[in-house]
Formats: sequence, C-alpha cells, structure tokens
Amino acid sequence: MPKFKDIVLNNRRLIGQNGHFRTLAEAVAWFNAFATDDMEFILDSGEHMVYDTLTILPSVHKLMLRGASETTSSIVLGAGMLNKPLFDIQTSITMTMLHMDASQLVGYGILSTENALCFTADGGVRADLMDVRITGFYSAVCDDIGIGLNLHDFDIINCVYGVRIHHSNVGYTSAYIRTGRFTNCDVCISLESAPSCNLIVNQLHFRNTTTACIQYDGVHFIYDISSVVMNCVHDGSGAFESGFDWTLARDANIDFHSNVGYSDNRPRAVAYVVDTATPITVTLANTFYVIPFTLTSSYVYKMVYDDNKITYLSDEYKDARFTMHGNILQDTGIGRVLSVGIRKNGTTIIASMRVRARERNIPYTFSFYGFSPQATKDDWFEVVVSSDFAGDLINILDLHWHFDTV
Repeated sequence: MPKFKDIVLNNRRLIGQNGHFRTLAEAVAWFNAFATDDMEFILDSGEHMVYDTLTILPSVHKLMLRGASETTSSIVLGAGMLNKPLFDIQTSITMTMLHMDASQLVGYGILSTENALCFTADGGVRADLMDVRITGFYSAVCDDIGIGLNLHDFDIINCVYGVRIHHSNVGYTSAYIRTGRFTNCDVCISLESAPSCNLIVNQLHFRNTTTACIQYDGVHFIYDISSVVMNCVHDGSGAFESGFDWTLARDANIDFHSNVGYSDNRPRAVAYVVDTATPITVTLANTFYVIPFTLTSSYVYKMVYDDNKITYLSDEYKDARFTMHGNILQDTGIGRVLSVGIRKNGTTIIASMRVRARERNIPYTFSFYGFSPQATKDDWFEVVVSSDFAGDLINILDLHWHFDTV
C-alpha cells in the first residue's frame, strides 16, 4: 500500500513531516510557481515553523489552508520574523482550523509591520477565515487594499488591533465579522478608511479591551446603508464604540441593536422648553402657526434640531411616535378654543389636541400622542398652535416633546 505522501490528488496536498511538503514555505512556493487549479493545503497537527513572510502571489486560482483544528495545527513564528508580517496575501484565500501563533517570538507584535494576515493586492480578492485563532500580532487582519472579508468562528487574542481596515479601493468591499471573540486587544475592529464598505458585525464577544471594541473614522471610512452591528457582548472594559456621532447625517444609517452593554441607536429625540417660547399672533382663525422657542435642553439621536423643528436623518424607513406635554395660554379674550399640534414637512398635521381656555393669561395643560408611519430621510416635524379667534396671542410656557421610532 502506498504511503499517503505518494498519493497525489489533483487539488489537495498534505503539509507535514510525512506530507507532500515538509514546510508551509515549500507549499506556498510551489503554489506560486506551479498551481494550475484551485488548491487545498492540509496542515498536519503540530507546530509548523515559519522564518520569513509567506507571500502568496496574485493568481486566478484560489488557495485553501486547512488544519486539523485551531488548537492542534499551529503556524508558529520563528527567528527572522521580527518587523515582518506572517502572510502577504495577494489572491483569494480560505483558511480554516488553524492557529497563527506569534506569542513564542519575544518582542514580536509591537511594530505596525508585525501582522498575521496582510492583504496587499487589488483585484477582487476574497478572504474566508473560519475556525481560526490568531495570537500575539500587531494586527490579526490588516486590509490595505479593499477585499471581501468573511471572518467567523474565531479567537483573536493579545493583538494591538484585531481587524484593521485601511484602504482607498473605490470598488465594492465588505467586512463580515461574526461569531467570534476578541480578548486583550487595544482596538478590536478599527475602521480607518474605505470609500465604500458593507459592514456586518454580529455575535461577537469583546473581552478586556483597552481602548475601543469598534473604532471609527467618520471622515475617511464610508459604510453603506445596510451596515449593522448587532448581538454583541461587551464586558465594560474600554469603549464599545468610538468615533460615531449620532447627531450627524453621516452616521444616521448604520444600525446598532441588541448589543449587551450598549443601547440601541434607533432614531430618537427629546426636547424640553421651560419659559423660553415666543408668543405668536393667530392672524387667521383656525390656522396653524409655528410657535418659536429656544430649547432649555435636548437630546437627539440620528436627528437634528434646528429652526424650531426636528429633522429625521436616516435613510432607513421607520414609524415615528410622538408624545407631547405642556402648558398653553392666550392673553386676548375668554372662552377660547386653542389647538396645539405636530406638523410634518410644513403641510400635514399628524397629531393635535384642542384646549378650552376659559380665562385669559391662565396656563392650561395639554398632553397627546402622535404617530407618523414610514418616516423618511429629511422629513421634519414642528410644533404649531392655533385658536378659533383671529388676533389671539398664544404662548406655550412649558413643553416636553418625546420623539421615538420603531
């Protein structure tokens, strides 16, 4: 019966003491020079020492590296690797059931060049990384060119950066980071620059983070409108996110929800007015007029307050709910019927309430609920008042306006 290494399959080779290649470096060199089809390299259990960067050159063929498991098949950095990355990947690749271990090389993982997986060649590169463990690097995954990244079922441990995205590729790129753990990292996911990136972050556990679980440069990193961060667990160390500004339109379309240790970022706003409104004269009876006021305090999330109105910033359609409480008065006559309401886009009254003001200069309390289906980007809402008598002077003394979305 022939030995395993004597059996040569068209698309599969074994790496190990008794394999087709004794070292991973030999296998990569063969792939670069002789591969005529997609290839799978299987790493035997045990430690596979690497002494220089493994450069996988551009190819029309895909490469798969597979170990026995992420705990038994280890790629270990040896002498000569200081100031070098482990992999320089320039073609589409799949890695599974592997441990990339730099922890045994003293002093490694401090310099920005000491990364596990570097992607440096343009041209539609896709990386599927599954069941991998990456330990002791400066960056575990460093995307400098703009790839399609699919990282799931992973452990990234003791790295300065877990996943770092920093490129200027104007084509479509993506980063799907799911079902994994970041442990003892300074920054787990660093979103530094990308002209367009579909970002899906789902079911991650962030443990003992120093600076931020997700760090974001809103000027240079542009995500598309279907991006989401959800179902993650944050143990409270470091910030869950850094760099997002929920009062700006640029950050109105990424969805954070169902994350333990961080509130959902659905669009919402609260406005408080205490004795800062300006009386308005009702020129025509039963006609609504904007009541000008200066906010005493406010809180806006994916909305902006300006010029007596709240504007919805997100491209995501959501139903809007309003709750409004306050005091209204008129100082012109007696027996008036006053109205206070919420107007949408300057035309449509979506909710209102009538208040019977028997006396002048007496504040009367109002409270009502409103609903507007399918709020869309740049919809705006304002507080309006009216009276059944022309010429009445109306004022709102106190106003609590709560705006929420579902």
